[in-house]
Amino acid sequence: GHGQHRGACCGLFTAMLPMAVTANGIIPLGVTGCLNGREDFALNSGLVTVKRAGTYLASYTVRVPEGATLDTTTTLNVNDASQSSAIAEVGGTAPFAFTAQAVFEADEGDTVTLRTSEAINITDTSAQPLFTLSLMKLD
Repeated sequence: GHGQHRGACCGLFTAMLPMAVTANGIIPLGVTGCLNGREDFALNSGLVTVKRAGTYLASYTVRVPEGATLDTTTTLNVNDASQSSAIAEVGGTAPFAFTAQAVFEADEGDTVTLRTSEAINITDTSAQPLFTLSLMKLD
């Protein structure tokens, strides 16, 4: 049957500076907006849990502010499986930014994380988030 139209299922998550994450650690994402209540995603210590099965487009951006150094490979993981289209090697002189994306199938309860291959230890602050992750349901 036709359920009530709930609009697009999407979530926007960000991680601000300063940041300290160990090698192979999970980026500490927090919720910023674009959430349809709490019914689409749950968030716990940077781990995003999908509450509605379907096909999702994930895109993430890393924006390194001037004066900060970041040299790492960032991966988007679904149930701890790296999504090959969303692996980005970050390195160079700040400021710089990059983005990567992946489409994946998720079942209810699947988890999405951003992981860093190397430790991140940036004491600077910035008005812009270091990491931004958006998840949008395509079907």
